[in-house]
Amino acid sequence: LEGLYHRKPILCMPFGMDQFVNAIRIENLGLGLSLFVRPLSRLQTLMYPYTFTNYTFSAQDVEEKLSSLWTKTSYAE
Repeated sequence: LEGLYHRKPILCMPFGMDQFVNAIRIENLGLGLSLFVRPLSRLQTLMYPYTFTNYTFSAQDVEEKLSSLWTKTSYAE
C-alpha cells in the first residue's frame, strides 16, 4: 500500500492468498510487474485465485523485470 500511495513502481512476488489477485491487478493497472505469471485461462484464475503457490522464477526473471521497471518512462512518470 505504501508503494501505491507514494506512486512507486512495484515488483510483485506473491506468496499466497490475495497477493496473487493483487499482483494481477497491479500489472493490469500498469502500476508495476509481477514475477507470477497467471494461467492463460481467466476462468481458472477466477475459480482458484489462491492456489498458485507453486510458481517459479529465476534470477534472470527478476533482473529483467527490475530493469524494465527502472528504464520504462511510463513508470517514471
